[in-house]
Amino acid sequence: MSASDLPFLQRLHLRENHIFLALTIIIAVLAGLAAVLFTLAIRGTSYLLFGIAPSYLRYILVPTCWQSSSRTLAAAAFHKPRLPIALIRGIFRSGLRLGNS
Repeated sequence: MSASDLPFLQRLHLRENHIFLALTIIIAVLAGLAAVLFTLAIRGTSYLLFGIAPSYLRYILVPTCWQSSSRTLAAAAFHKPRLPIALIRGIFRSGLRLGNS
């Protein structure tokens, strides 16, 4: 019995199953690719911030500077008493220098 011998609704059902199978495979491939790219992004960010062979001091200083700069930015954005822009720039510059050294 070939596909042309089947009634229209049965052929449509077979085609629908193939479409769902193809969609499942495409979604699985995209999810796997996203997981791999996320892992590579985390590794690349770690190398960028901490270096390939970081010292223990850098493990302590980089997160501390990142937290203080993000806290300053949040305070500048959400609180009424505004912080001086020179203070915000200084904190970000010190954090950027530490992260790129």
